[in-house]
Amino acid sequence: MYQFQAGISLILQAIIVHASLTNSRYRLPKPAYYDRRLSSQLFHVIEFYKQPDPVGLPAMVSIPDPLSIPPFRQSVAFTAMEMRDLMTYGLSRLRVRLFEAELSSMALRVELTMDELMVNGSYAINMGSSGPFWLKMKNVRTLGNVSLEVDREGILRAQDIELDIGIEDMAMDFQNLGWFGRVFQGLVNAAPNMVFDMVKPYMLKEVHAKLQDEIDSQIERQVDDRGIVLANSIAPLDLFVSEARWLLRTKGYDPYVVPDYRNSLSIFSILLSNTQLHGLSNFFRSGELEIAVQNNTMSCTVQVGTGRIEGSTRWQLSVVRDVLSRSGAIFFSVEFIQLSIKVSQPLDLRKKPSLMDFQLKLGNIQIFSSGAGSMDYLLEAGVNILPNLLRSQVANAIEKPLRVRIREKLECINVEQFVKRHVADYERRGANMEVDWRLCERKLEK
Repeated sequence: MYQFQAGISLILQAIIVHASLTNSRYRLPKPAYYDRRLSSQLFHVIEFYKQPDPVGLPAMVSIPDPLSIPPFRQSVAFTAMEMRDLMTYGLSRLRVRLFEAELSSMALRVELTMDELMVNGSYAINMGSSGPFWLKMKNVRTLGNVSLEVDREGILRAQDIELDIGIEDMAMDFQNLGWFGRVFQGLVNAAPNMVFDMVKPYMLKEVHAKLQDEIDSQIERQVDDRGIVLANSIAPLDLFVSEARWLLRTKGYDPYVVPDYRNSLSIFSILLSNTQLHGLSNFFRSGELEIAVQNNTMSCTVQVGTGRIEGSTRWQLSVVRDVLSRSGAIFFSVEFIQLSIKVSQPLDLRKKPSLMDFQLKLGNIQIFSSGAGSMDYLLEAGVNILPNLLRSQVANAIEKPLRVRIREKLECINVEQFVKRHVADYERRGANMEVDWRLCERKLEK
Protein backbone atom coordinates (compact mmCIF):
# COMPACT_ATOMS: atom_id res chain seq x y z
CA MET A 1 0.00 0.00 0.00
CA TYR A 2 2.72 2.45 0.94
CA GLN A 3 4.54 1.80 -2.33
CA PHE A 4 1.97 4.31 -3.62
CA GLN A 5 3.87 6.98 -1.71
CA ALA A 6 7.09 6.12 -3.56
CA GLY A 7 5.31 6.08 -6.91
CA ILE A 8 3.49 9.33 -6.25
CA SER A 9 6.73 10.88 -5.04
CA LEU A 10 8.41 9.98 -8.34
CA ILE A 11 5.55 11.56 -10.32
CA LEU A 12 5.71 14.70 -8.18
CA GLN A 13 9.49 14.91 -8.54
CA ALA A 14 9.15 14.68 -12.33
CA ILE A 15 6.55 17.47 -12.34
CA ILE A 16 8.68 19.69 -10.10
CA VAL A 17 11.90 19.11 -12.04
CA HIS A 18 10.00 19.74 -15.28
CA ALA A 19 8.63 22.98 -13.90
CA SER A 20 12.03 24.12 -12.68
CA LEU A 21 13.80 23.34 -15.97
CA THR A 22 11.34 25.21 -18.19
CA ASN A 23 9.65 28.56 -18.35
CA SER A 24 6.21 27.06 -17.91
CA ARG A 25 3.54 29.56 -16.96
CA TYR A 26 2.28 27.00 -14.43
CA ARG A 27 5.16 27.48 -11.99
CA LEU A 28 6.84 29.92 -9.65
CA PRO A 29 10.57 30.07 -8.83
CA LYS A 30 11.98 26.96 -7.16
CA PRO A 31 13.45 27.30 -3.65
CA ALA A 32 17.04 26.15 -3.24
CA TYR A 33 16.39 23.60 -0.49
CA TYR A 34 14.45 21.37 -2.85
CA ASP A 35 17.57 20.22 -4.73
CA ARG A 36 19.26 18.79 -1.67
CA ARG A 37 16.15 16.84 -0.75
CA LEU A 38 15.87 15.39 -4.25
CA SER A 39 19.43 14.05 -4.25
CA SER A 40 19.08 12.73 -0.71
CA GLN A 41 15.94 10.79 -1.64
CA LEU A 42 17.44 9.42 -4.84
CA PHE A 43 20.59 8.27 -3.06
CA HIS A 44 18.48 6.52 -0.41
CA VAL A 45 16.59 4.67 -3.14
CA ILE A 46 19.79 3.70 -4.97
CA GLU A 47 21.41 2.25 -1.85
CA PHE A 48 18.21 0.53 -0.69
CA TYR A 49 17.78 -1.48 -3.88
CA LYS A 50 21.35 -2.75 -3.84
CA GLN A 51 20.09 -5.41 -1.43
CA PRO A 52 19.53 -8.85 -3.01
CA ASP A 53 16.08 -9.13 -1.40
CA PRO A 54 14.87 -5.65 -0.41
CA VAL A 55 12.25 -5.77 2.32
CA GLY A 56 10.22 -2.68 3.11
CA LEU A 57 10.60 0.65 1.31
CA PRO A 58 13.35 3.30 1.19
CA ALA A 59 13.64 5.67 4.13
CA MET A 60 11.95 8.43 2.12
CA VAL A 61 8.61 6.63 2.64
CA SER A 62 7.30 6.28 6.19
CA ILE A 63 5.27 3.18 7.02
CA PRO A 64 3.35 3.19 10.33
CA ASP A 65 4.43 0.01 12.10
CA PRO A 66 2.72 -0.79 14.37
CA LEU A 67 -0.56 0.53 12.98
CA SER A 68 -3.29 1.37 15.47
CA ILE A 69 -6.84 0.24 14.63
CA PRO A 70 -9.77 2.05 16.29
CA PRO A 71 -12.01 -0.07 18.57
CA PHE A 72 -15.11 -1.58 17.04
CA ARG A 73 -18.10 -3.75 17.99
CA GLN A 74 -19.25 -6.75 15.96
CA SER A 75 -22.14 -9.22 16.29
CA VAL A 76 -21.04 -12.84 16.81
CA ALA A 77 -23.74 -15.54 16.90
CA PHE A 78 -26.26 -14.52 19.59
CA THR A 79 -24.01 -11.96 21.29
CA ALA A 80 -21.76 -9.00 20.48
CA MET A 81 -17.97 -8.79 20.68
CA GLU A 82 -16.06 -5.59 21.24
CA MET A 83 -12.42 -5.34 20.16
CA ARG A 84 -10.13 -2.59 21.41
CA ASP A 85 -6.46 -1.67 21.91
CA LEU A 86 -5.76 -3.13 18.48
CA MET A 87 -2.25 -2.88 17.03
CA THR A 88 -1.07 -4.34 13.72
CA TYR A 89 2.59 -5.35 13.40
CA GLY A 90 4.58 -6.26 10.29
CA LEU A 91 3.51 -3.68 7.69
CA SER A 92 7.08 -2.45 7.26
CA ARG A 93 8.21 -5.96 6.22
CA LEU A 94 6.47 -5.77 2.87
CA ARG A 95 7.81 -6.81 -0.52
CA VAL A 96 6.79 -5.09 -3.75
CA ARG A 97 5.69 -7.77 -6.21
CA LEU A 98 4.19 -5.46 -8.81
CA PHE A 99 3.96 -1.72 -9.33
CA GLU A 100 2.38 -0.21 -12.46
CA ALA A 101 1.96 3.46 -13.33
CA GLU A 102 0.12 4.83 -16.36
CA LEU A 103 1.47 8.36 -16.47
CA SER A 104 -1.01 9.84 -18.94
CA SER A 105 -4.00 8.90 -16.77
CA MET A 106 -1.91 9.09 -13.55
CA ALA A 107 -3.25 5.73 -12.42
CA LEU A 108 -1.20 3.54 -10.07
CA ARG A 109 -1.59 -0.15 -9.26
CA VAL A 110 0.42 -2.06 -6.70
CA GLU A 111 0.65 -5.61 -5.37
CA LEU A 112 2.44 -6.22 -2.07
CA THR A 113 3.16 -9.33 -0.05
CA MET A 114 4.07 -9.81 3.60
CA ASP A 115 5.18 -13.07 5.13
CA GLU A 116 3.29 -12.35 8.33
CA LEU A 117 1.01 -9.78 9.95
CA MET A 118 0.19 -9.85 13.65
CA VAL A 119 -2.79 -8.16 15.30
CA ASN A 120 -2.75 -7.85 19.10
CA GLY A 121 -5.52 -6.47 21.26
CA SER A 122 -8.22 -7.23 23.79
CA TYR A 123 -11.82 -8.35 23.45
CA ALA A 124 -14.99 -8.37 25.51
CA ILE A 125 -18.34 -10.07 24.88
CA ASN A 126 -21.73 -9.34 26.37
CA MET A 127 -21.81 -12.74 28.06
CA GLY A 128 -19.01 -11.68 30.41
CA SER A 129 -15.88 -13.12 28.82
CA SER A 130 -12.97 -10.76 28.17
CA GLY A 131 -9.21 -10.84 27.81
CA PRO A 132 -6.30 -10.44 25.41
CA PHE A 133 -6.14 -12.01 21.97
CA TRP A 134 -3.81 -12.22 18.99
CA LEU A 135 -4.36 -12.92 15.33
CA LYS A 136 -1.50 -14.07 13.10
CA MET A 137 -2.00 -13.83 9.33
CA LYS A 138 0.47 -15.58 7.01
CA ASN A 139 1.32 -15.00 3.35
CA VAL A 140 -0.58 -11.73 3.18
CA ARG A 141 -1.29 -10.27 -0.27
CA THR A 142 -2.42 -6.67 -0.70
CA LEU A 143 -3.78 -5.04 -3.84
CA GLY A 144 -4.26 -1.32 -4.30
CA ASN A 145 -5.30 1.20 -6.93
CA VAL A 146 -5.12 4.97 -6.79
CA SER A 147 -5.51 7.76 -9.33
CA LEU A 148 -4.28 11.34 -9.28
CA GLU A 149 -6.27 14.24 -10.67
CA VAL A 150 -5.78 17.98 -11.01
CA ASP A 151 -8.63 19.84 -9.30
CA ARG A 152 -10.18 23.16 -10.36
CA GLU A 153 -7.57 25.07 -8.40
CA GLY A 154 -4.75 23.38 -10.32
CA ILE A 155 -3.63 21.24 -7.38
CA LEU A 156 -2.81 17.56 -7.76
CA ARG A 157 -5.04 15.39 -5.55
CA ALA A 158 -5.39 11.67 -4.88
CA GLN A 159 -8.71 10.18 -5.95
CA ASP A 160 -10.41 6.77 -5.94
CA ILE A 161 -8.14 4.86 -3.56
CA GLU A 162 -9.08 1.18 -3.59
CA LEU A 163 -7.50 -1.39 -1.25
CA ASP A 164 -7.98 -5.09 -0.65
CA ILE A 165 -6.14 -7.67 1.41
CA GLY A 166 -6.12 -11.47 1.38
CA ILE A 167 -4.38 -14.23 3.34
CA GLU A 168 -3.44 -17.87 2.79
CA ASP A 169 -3.38 -19.00 6.41
CA MET A 170 -4.25 -17.72 9.87
CA ALA A 171 -3.77 -18.61 13.52
CA MET A 172 -5.37 -16.98 16.58
CA ASP A 173 -5.70 -17.22 20.30
CA PHE A 174 -8.48 -15.73 22.51
CA GLN A 175 -7.83 -16.09 26.23
CA ASN A 176 -10.45 -16.39 28.98
CA LEU A 177 -13.33 -17.35 26.68
CA GLY A 178 -14.74 -19.66 29.34
CA TRP A 179 -17.91 -21.50 28.36
CA PHE A 180 -18.20 -19.35 25.20
CA GLY A 181 -15.04 -21.02 23.90
CA ARG A 182 -16.92 -24.05 22.54
CA VAL A 183 -19.42 -21.84 20.70
CA PHE A 184 -16.65 -19.65 19.35
CA GLN A 185 -14.61 -22.66 18.22
CA GLY A 186 -17.63 -24.03 16.38
CA LEU A 187 -18.10 -20.73 14.59
CA VAL A 188 -14.43 -20.65 13.62
CA ASN A 189 -14.57 -24.22 12.32
CA ALA A 190 -17.58 -23.30 10.17
CA ALA A 191 -16.03 -20.03 8.94
CA PRO A 192 -12.22 -20.12 9.36
CA ASN A 193 -11.75 -16.49 8.29
CA MET A 194 -14.51 -15.13 10.51
CA VAL A 195 -12.21 -13.15 12.81
CA PHE A 196 -10.12 -11.90 9.89
CA ASP A 197 -13.28 -10.76 8.10
CA MET A 198 -14.27 -8.89 11.26
CA VAL A 199 -10.95 -7.04 11.51
CA LYS A 200 -10.33 -6.52 7.77
CA PRO A 201 -12.71 -3.59 7.01
CA TYR A 202 -11.52 -1.60 10.01
CA MET A 203 -7.88 -2.26 9.15
CA LEU A 204 -8.40 -1.16 5.54
CA LYS A 205 -10.36 1.90 6.66
CA GLU A 206 -7.49 3.01 8.88
CA VAL A 207 -4.87 2.33 6.20
CA HIS A 208 -7.01 4.21 3.65
CA ALA A 209 -7.26 7.25 5.91
CA LYS A 210 -3.54 7.32 6.70
CA LEU A 211 -2.63 6.77 3.05
CA GLN A 212 -4.91 9.63 1.95
CA ASP A 213 -3.41 11.93 4.59
CA GLU A 214 0.14 10.96 3.63
CA ILE A 215 -0.46 11.54 -0.08
CA ASP A 216 -2.12 14.91 0.51
CA SER A 217 0.62 16.07 2.87
CA GLN A 218 3.31 14.91 0.44
CA ILE A 219 1.68 16.89 -2.36
CA GLU A 220 1.43 19.95 -0.12
CA ARG A 221 5.12 19.70 0.81
CA GLN A 222 6.44 19.10 -2.69
CA VAL A 223 4.01 21.04 -4.89
CA ASP A 224 1.89 23.56 -3.00
CA ASP A 225 4.81 25.09 -1.09
CA ARG A 226 6.52 25.84 -4.41
CA GLY A 227 3.51 27.53 -5.93
CA ILE A 228 3.21 25.05 -8.80
CA VAL A 229 -0.25 25.22 -10.34
CA LEU A 230 -1.20 22.76 -13.08
CA ALA A 231 -3.83 23.07 -15.80
CA ASN A 232 -6.82 20.78 -15.28
CA SER A 233 -7.59 20.86 -19.02
CA ILE A 234 -4.44 18.93 -19.98
CA ALA A 235 -2.76 15.94 -18.36
CA PRO A 236 0.54 16.80 -16.61
CA LEU A 237 2.30 14.29 -18.87
CA ASP A 238 1.09 16.07 -22.02
CA LEU A 239 2.12 19.38 -20.47
CA PHE A 240 5.53 17.85 -19.89
CA VAL A 241 5.69 16.73 -23.56
CA SER A 242 4.82 20.23 -24.80
CA GLU A 243 7.53 21.74 -22.62
CA ALA A 244 10.01 19.07 -23.80
CA ARG A 245 9.34 20.16 -27.38
CA TRP A 246 10.12 23.74 -26.39
CA LEU A 247 13.26 22.56 -24.59
CA LEU A 248 14.53 20.73 -27.70
CA ARG A 249 14.22 23.90 -29.74
CA THR A 250 15.84 26.18 -27.16
CA LYS A 251 18.72 23.74 -26.63
CA GLY A 252 19.46 23.73 -30.35
CA TYR A 253 18.34 20.20 -31.21
CA ASP A 254 15.91 21.35 -33.92
CA PRO A 255 17.33 21.55 -36.48
CA TYR A 256 19.60 18.70 -35.45
CA VAL A 257 23.07 18.72 -37.00
CA VAL A 258 24.32 15.20 -37.79
CA PRO A 259 28.10 14.64 -37.57
CA ASP A 260 29.87 14.30 -40.90
CA TYR A 261 30.16 10.76 -42.22
CA ARG A 262 33.00 9.39 -44.38
CA ASN A 263 33.45 5.88 -45.72
CA SER A 264 35.82 4.30 -48.20
CA LEU A 265 35.53 1.20 -50.34
CA SER A 266 38.45 0.26 -52.54
CA ILE A 267 39.22 3.32 -54.71
CA PHE A 268 35.93 5.05 -53.90
CA SER A 269 35.29 7.45 -51.02
CA ILE A 270 31.99 9.02 -49.95
CA LEU A 271 31.58 12.03 -47.67
CA LEU A 272 28.27 13.24 -46.23
CA SER A 273 28.51 16.67 -44.62
CA ASN A 274 26.31 19.54 -43.42
CA THR A 275 23.52 17.07 -42.66
CA GLN A 276 20.55 18.62 -40.87
CA LEU A 277 17.20 17.28 -39.71
CA HIS A 278 14.22 19.60 -39.24
CA GLY A 279 11.06 18.77 -37.28
CA LEU A 280 12.40 16.58 -34.47
CA SER A 281 10.75 18.84 -31.88
CA ASN A 282 7.38 18.20 -33.48
CA PHE A 283 6.89 14.98 -31.53
CA PHE A 284 3.88 13.83 -29.57
CA ARG A 285 2.74 10.99 -27.35
CA SER A 286 1.18 8.37 -29.62
CA GLY A 287 0.29 5.90 -26.86
CA GLU A 288 0.47 5.26 -23.13
CA LEU A 289 3.64 5.93 -21.16
CA GLU A 290 3.88 3.06 -18.69
CA ILE A 291 6.28 2.31 -15.88
CA ALA A 292 6.18 -1.09 -14.18
CA VAL A 293 8.23 -2.70 -11.41
CA GLN A 294 8.23 -6.48 -11.08
CA ASN A 295 10.82 -8.85 -9.60
CA ASN A 296 12.97 -5.85 -8.62
CA THR A 297 13.22 -4.73 -12.24
CA MET A 298 11.71 -1.56 -13.64
CA SER A 299 10.49 -1.40 -17.22
CA CYS A 300 9.43 1.68 -19.16
CA THR A 301 7.33 1.65 -22.33
CA VAL A 302 7.29 4.78 -24.49
CA GLN A 303 5.27 5.34 -27.65
CA VAL A 304 5.98 8.55 -29.54
CA GLY A 305 5.41 9.88 -33.03
CA THR A 306 6.48 12.86 -35.08
CA GLY A 307 5.01 14.95 -37.85
CA ARG A 308 6.85 15.59 -41.09
CA ILE A 309 10.65 15.30 -40.84
CA GLU A 310 12.74 17.10 -43.45
CA GLY A 311 16.47 16.98 -43.98
CA SER A 312 19.34 17.78 -46.28
CA THR A 313 22.93 16.69 -46.75
CA ARG A 314 25.88 17.56 -48.96
CA TRP A 315 27.58 14.61 -50.61
CA GLN A 316 30.93 14.17 -52.30
CA LEU A 317 32.01 11.06 -54.19
CA SER A 318 35.74 10.73 -54.84
CA VAL A 319 37.78 8.25 -56.88
CA VAL A 320 41.48 7.54 -56.33
CA ARG A 321 42.06 10.06 -53.54
CA ASP A 322 40.13 12.95 -55.04
CA VAL A 323 41.68 12.61 -58.50
CA LEU A 324 38.11 12.44 -59.74
CA SER A 325 35.29 13.77 -57.61
CA ARG A 326 31.72 14.88 -57.86
CA SER A 327 29.51 16.61 -55.30
CA GLY A 328 25.91 17.56 -54.85
CA ALA A 329 23.05 17.80 -52.40
CA ILE A 330 20.20 15.57 -51.32
CA PHE A 331 16.96 16.86 -49.82
CA PHE A 332 14.61 14.33 -48.23
CA SER A 333 11.46 14.10 -46.15
CA VAL A 334 9.53 11.48 -44.17
CA GLU A 335 5.80 12.02 -43.68
CA PHE A 336 5.89 10.70 -40.11
CA ILE A 337 7.86 8.47 -37.76
CA GLN A 338 6.27 6.32 -35.06
CA LEU A 339 8.42 4.68 -32.44
CA SER A 340 7.64 2.21 -29.66
CA ILE A 341 10.41 1.27 -27.26
CA LYS A 342 10.53 -0.72 -24.03
CA VAL A 343 13.59 -0.65 -21.79
CA SER A 344 14.14 -2.50 -18.52
CA GLN A 345 16.49 -1.57 -15.69
CA PRO A 346 17.15 -3.56 -12.49
CA LEU A 347 16.47 -1.47 -9.39
CA ASP A 348 20.04 -2.24 -8.42
CA LEU A 349 21.59 0.44 -10.63
CA ARG A 350 24.94 -1.34 -10.66
CA LYS A 351 23.35 -3.70 -13.18
CA LYS A 352 22.92 -2.85 -16.84
CA PRO A 353 19.68 -1.82 -18.59
CA SER A 354 18.42 -3.83 -21.54
CA LEU A 355 16.26 -3.24 -24.61
CA MET A 356 13.09 -5.35 -24.42
CA ASP A 357 11.21 -4.16 -27.50
CA PHE A 358 11.76 -1.75 -30.37
CA GLN A 359 9.36 -1.03 -33.24
CA LEU A 360 9.63 1.57 -35.98
CA LYS A 361 7.05 2.74 -38.51
CA LEU A 362 7.71 5.20 -41.34
CA GLY A 363 5.44 7.36 -43.48
CA ASN A 364 5.93 8.24 -47.14
CA ILE A 365 9.55 8.93 -48.10
CA GLN A 366 10.50 11.56 -50.68
CA ILE A 367 13.91 12.63 -51.98
CA PHE A 368 15.29 15.30 -54.33
CA SER A 369 18.87 15.05 -55.58
CA SER A 370 21.16 17.46 -57.40
CA GLY A 371 24.71 17.19 -58.69
CA ALA A 372 24.63 13.66 -60.09
CA GLY A 373 23.42 14.62 -63.56
CA SER A 374 21.11 12.11 -65.19
CA MET A 375 21.60 9.84 -62.17
CA ASP A 376 19.54 12.31 -60.14
CA TYR A 377 16.38 11.22 -61.96
CA LEU A 378 17.11 7.52 -61.46
CA LEU A 379 17.95 8.10 -57.79
CA GLU A 380 14.79 10.12 -57.16
CA ALA A 381 12.59 7.61 -59.00
CA GLY A 382 14.16 4.68 -57.18
CA VAL A 383 13.79 6.24 -53.72
CA ASN A 384 10.41 7.93 -54.20
CA ILE A 385 8.69 4.87 -55.68
CA LEU A 386 10.33 1.70 -54.38
CA PRO A 387 10.68 2.54 -50.64
CA ASN A 388 7.08 3.76 -50.45
CA LEU A 389 5.94 0.42 -51.84
CA LEU A 390 8.16 -1.40 -49.36
CA ARG A 391 7.95 0.92 -46.33
CA SER A 392 7.54 -1.92 -43.83
CA GLN A 393 10.60 -3.68 -45.26
CA VAL A 394 12.57 -0.43 -45.16
CA ALA A 395 11.53 0.14 -41.53
CA ASN A 396 12.55 -3.42 -40.65
CA ALA A 397 15.91 -2.90 -42.34
CA ILE A 398 16.47 0.28 -40.30
CA GLU A 399 15.28 -1.35 -37.06
CA LYS A 400 18.04 -3.95 -36.89
CA PRO A 401 21.05 -1.58 -36.85
CA LEU A 402 19.17 0.76 -34.51
CA ARG A 403 18.51 -2.11 -32.12
CA VAL A 404 22.18 -3.03 -32.18
CA ARG A 405 23.25 0.56 -31.58
CA ILE A 406 20.80 1.08 -28.71
CA ARG A 407 21.91 -2.17 -27.06
CA GLU A 408 25.54 -1.10 -27.37
CA LYS A 409 24.75 2.19 -25.65
CA LEU A 410 22.76 0.51 -22.88
CA GLU A 411 25.49 -2.05 -22.31
CA CYS A 412 28.23 0.50 -21.75
CA ILE A 413 26.38 3.03 -19.58
CA ASN A 414 27.01 3.15 -15.84
CA VAL A 415 23.47 4.03 -14.73
CA GLU A 416 24.29 4.70 -11.08
CA GLN A 417 27.16 7.01 -11.97
CA PHE A 418 25.09 8.74 -14.66
CA VAL A 419 22.22 9.46 -12.24
CA LYS A 420 24.44 10.65 -9.40
CA ARG A 421 26.50 12.88 -11.65
CA HIS A 422 23.54 14.68 -13.17
CA VAL A 423 21.65 15.03 -9.89
CA ALA A 424 24.76 16.65 -8.42
CA ASP A 425 24.98 18.93 -11.47
CA TYR A 426 21.31 19.86 -11.01
CA GLU A 427 22.01 20.79 -7.39
CA ARG A 428 24.83 23.11 -8.42
CA ARG A 429 23.36 24.65 -11.56
CA GLY A 430 19.60 24.16 -11.44
CA ALA A 431 17.92 24.94 -14.74
CA ASN A 432 21.32 25.60 -16.35
CA MET A 433 22.45 21.99 -15.95
CA GLU A 434 23.80 20.20 -19.01
CA VAL A 435 22.96 16.58 -19.78
CA ASP A 436 25.92 14.62 -21.16
CA TRP A 437 24.49 12.14 -23.66
CA ARG A 438 27.91 10.83 -24.72
CA LEU A 439 27.33 7.70 -22.70
CA CYS A 440 30.10 5.55 -24.14
CA GLU A 441 32.65 8.01 -25.49
CA ARG A 442 34.32 8.47 -22.12
CA LYS A 443 33.87 7.56 -18.48
CA LEU A 444 31.57 9.91 -16.64
CA GLU A 445 33.17 11.81 -13.80
CA LYS A 446 31.85 11.09 -10.35
